[in-house]
Amino acid sequence: MRKLVMTVLTLALILGSISMASAASGKVRLTDIADNANEEAIQVAYDLGIVTGTPEGAYEPEKAVNRAEFAALIVRALAIPDSALASYSSTTFKDTSGYTWAVPYLAILQQRGIMKGDGYGNAMPGRTITPNEAVTMVLRAVGYTDNASVLVGQWPANYVALGQNQLLYSNVGNDTQMNKASAAQMIYNALTVQLVQVDANSTVSYLWDRIEDGTQNERNLLTTGLDCWQDGKKIVSYADAKASKINLIPRVGA
Repeated sequence: MRKLVMTVLTLALILGSISMASAASGKVRLTDIADNANEEAIQVAYDLGIVTGTPEGAYEPEKAVNRAEFAALIVRALAIPDSALASYSSTTFKDTSGYTWAVPYLAILQQRGIMKGDGYGNAMPGRTITPNEAVTMVLRAVGYTDNASVLVGQWPANYVALGQNQLLYSNVGNDTQMNKASAAQMIYNALTVQLVQVDANSTVSYLWDRIEDGTQNERNLLTTGLDCWQDGKKIVSYADAKASKINLIPRVGA
């Protein structure tokens, strides 16, 4: 299975039919990520509306990310609209006091089997998420289930091994707890992971998009709800930049 590596050039080519983050839309660069090791991932996730900044335009990349916040990132990466979230006003997780804002995110991920909690009915929303917990949620979001044949052994080793194979840990910090920079990086890495379906017999089927000319491309988070497509390497034109969902103005001519 092919993994698309989004370099500066290939990234510049995430073009969509609706402009969300071009210069014309008023999206600006975050003020505190220059020279950060995860700068590109943070900015792209921001331009796609997956991560957010402060009212002052900062991202606070070193700030810890809790499980409720990462749940929100997963939901946004899945492009679940606010209209759908509005119907998730409650969850069976018992420990959501103080996290009313997160209940719709937790509830929809619980329903989809993406977040399962501690097995005792707790989501632990305020606890800083670990990279292994994050990669588990990401892999479930792209379609893997606990019975998938490619998940060998017990958690977390089974999900860690698959996450490494899918390059989800690439450029993610080695800390035992995740900060906002690493969270954005893992989401960024997940955008081009091929979506799958797992049947009752544990068989994993990889999903494809059929293009108008009859060719097939891997279906991923970019090409589904985020309504993007990837082009090959090329010089970025101003027309490309204006049509893009991410802010490509700094990369015109790159």
